[in-house]
Amino acid sequence: MRLCHSFVSRALATLAALSVGSMLCADELEFSARGGQVIAAGSQIGADLWIPIAPRVHFTPNLEHVFKANYNDTSLNADLHVDMPTSGSMRIWFGIGLGGVFEDGRQPGMENETKLVTNFISGVGFRSGRLTPYLQAKVARTDETEFSLGFGLRF
Repeated sequence: MRLCHSFVSRALATLAALSVGSMLCADELEFSARGGQVIAAGSQIGADLWIPIAPRVHFTPNLEHVFKANYNDTSLNADLHVDMPTSGSMRIWFGIGLGGVFEDGRQPGMENETKLVTNFISGVGFRSGRLTPYLQAKVARTDETEFSLGFGLRF
């Protein structure tokens, strides 16, 4: 349990540091919060920081938490997203990334475990001023494959 708190504390501190950094050049950075469902697993919440690194390319560190029946997953990810050229307010992106997933077993005899995860992401959003409501699909691959759908807001 102590390892879980340590991992989550470090992940939150990292995300907080990135968020503070975003305030320094807020015109180019975006923040995102989302909720969703990991199919056949549980509910999910997450937060992202969208950092432009090239035209239409974003580095997107993010933190996710999945509420499962017997345990919880908390992951800290480093993804790259590429925005596709579109006209009007529509935004479409694809991404790939790596991360670490901490599985916190809640049942007696279950062990905590940390795993490497590979992420494959696609999303569509509709920009309205500084806000972009969006729908995002993600495949997360560890020793098993999970598919999630999320709804979020970039701002």
